[in-house]
Amino acid sequence: MQVTVYRRTKNTVFAQHYHSGKDPSKNPELFLLIEGRVEFLYIDPETDKKHSYIIEPFTEVRVQPQVKHQVRALEDSLFIEYRAQAFDPENPDTFPVEPEQFI
Repeated sequence: MQVTVYRRTKNTVFAQHYHSGKDPSKNPELFLLIEGRVEFLYIDPETDKKHSYIIEPFTEVRVQPQVKHQVRALEDSLFIEYRAQAFDPENPDTFPVEPEQFI
């Protein structure tokens, strides 16, 4: 198991990617917001419809494979990502998405 702590400052936009699911730790991807507030935006892979919601502290987010997602810190924020296995930088299972897709 691996736990990673992320700190993001207000108005930082991050993620803008999806996962194939070949990495067990990204099937689904799991993170928990500890402090702050973030906007989570995702695109439904079946309909291409965009969805957005605000995440409050102590909310767990589960991102399924093939779901394009982006996060924007509405406040200075702290969250953790927990993985079933250690991150392998040679096989990241992270595929970028053009930021324009989230507009």
